[in-house]
Amino acid sequence: TAGIAGWDAMRRWQENDLDASVAMGMVAIGTLTTTVATGFFTTSAPVLFGMGPVAWLGIGLSVAGFALYMFWKDTPIEAWLKNGPFGQSPSSTYAHLQDPTTAFERFIGLIFNLSVKAYRLGAQTEFPEVFTQQMQVLGATHVIHVNTNL
Repeated sequence: TAGIAGWDAMRRWQENDLDASVAMGMVAIGTLTTTVATGFFTTSAPVLFGMGPVAWLGIGLSVAGFALYMFWKDTPIEAWLKNGPFGQSPSSTYAHLQDPTTAFERFIGLIFNLSVKAYRLGAQTEFPEVFTQQMQVLGATHVIHVNTNL
């Protein structure tokens, strides 16, 4: 877990998402601390669930880092702004965004987002019973939900 979190911290750093990189670094250090502490110090100072205070400190650091990571992780539009044509020092990972046509197409894709989902009528939906029965009489088995951010 510590290795994966460390790798993700490095990737975030390379993508100019510095705050999320620091938070994921906290997760990596916390999980590494917990792993080492439970391996070496378990028998000498068990406090709760066989873990000493150092292990619990590592768990606390990991949880705090994960909460900060979820809060600070860049959204797709933030990544586009940091690494696109208006970015001050774009990442090489996003070099394709320096092309005006590609950057414009990605921007339009972010702004005019469209999603389509299908749900089973009655099982995965919460429509009024009268409406559900009317749709089932007409032979409908599923509901299609089209969503856009416009």
